[in-house]
Amino acid sequence: MVCVAWFGCGEVGLSNSGGQKSGLKKAGESGAGDGAIASKIKASANQIWLAGLGAYAKAEQEGGRWFEGLVRDGELTRAIVDKQLLQAKEKVGEVRERVIGVRDRAADSWERIEHAFDERVAGALGRLNIPNKHDVDELAGQVAKLQARVKKLESRVASGVDEKARR
Repeated sequence: MVCVAWFGCGEVGLSNSGGQKSGLKKAGESGAGDGAIASKIKASANQIWLAGLGAYAKAEQEGGRWFEGLVRDGELTRAIVDKQLLQAKEKVGEVRERVIGVRDRAADSWERIEHAFDERVAGALGRLNIPNKHDVDELAGQVAKLQARVKKLESRVASGVDEKARR
């Protein structure tokens, strides 16, 4: 007896009696089991055909549902990614605001440091009796006034000398 995958088990027409005859029966020879084998092969082939049709139908049914499931999963994934992207943008905005705040505080601090430095340098120069810009500007103004007065006096003196020379 031989069992072959989907054909089932049964006699397949092999004989090996006494070591003299082996192999398949010839076409003209007939045996009682040949009709049964043929019907089993037909039934098995029919089952294979039906299984193929069933697989095709199942793939068609499941394929549509599978595709719809993939679309749903894609929509869910997109929603999650969009939410995460929005959260990331919010975080970037928060960080940007913090950076601007820190930058502004640093600029204010730098200006205060500059002002304190200027005051200390001016104080040190004042203790050394070195004039500052204000003192120099004031002196320059006084010099300009004095130069104007000197010119006036020179012009009076020159005109007075001329009058004495004419007499």
